[in-house]
Amino acid sequence: MNASTILQQIKDAKRSHLRWMKSAEDLVENFIGEEDVSALRTTTCDFGHWFYSSGQKLRIIATIGNIMNRIEAHHDDLHDAYASIYHIYFTVPMERPLLKKVITFNSKKITKIEREMARVHLKYLKRSSLEILELLGILEHKVGGLAYTEIAKLSEA
Repeated sequence: MNASTILQQIKDAKRSHLRWMKSAEDLVENFIGEEDVSALRTTTCDFGHWFYSSGQKLRIIATIGNIMNRIEAHHDDLHDAYASIYHIYFTVPMERPLLKKVITFNSKKITKIEREMARVHLKYLKRSSLEILELLGILEHKVGGLAYTEIAKLSEA
């Protein structure tokens, strides 16, 4: 493993995260999107796949471990906010009484109040996303400055 490979993995993870964010925004703002339970867990999104597999190797570098901890905390917050949005769009409408579903002619319709609640959760989600992106930028900078011996440790891990 070398620095350019690690940097490419970080860039790919960042792109995956941005695609995921776009999907979350489309759901809240335009109600475009399918029910995706894999987006609920931190380990099953594409970013999480990288973070909890090859990304974990970066934790052994002292100057990077704290950054990874901070990314993980914001990633957890992001998925918590998404879980609230998911609940509003996919769980609440299904829990409504049958009569309410018939009256609205759409079992997936949400109320204006629910939509506003989803927008509030989206703000939290975006805040966590910005923190993640900023930390990924710092991570890229740190990886670019790693000494050969530190990169060799990563290959051994």
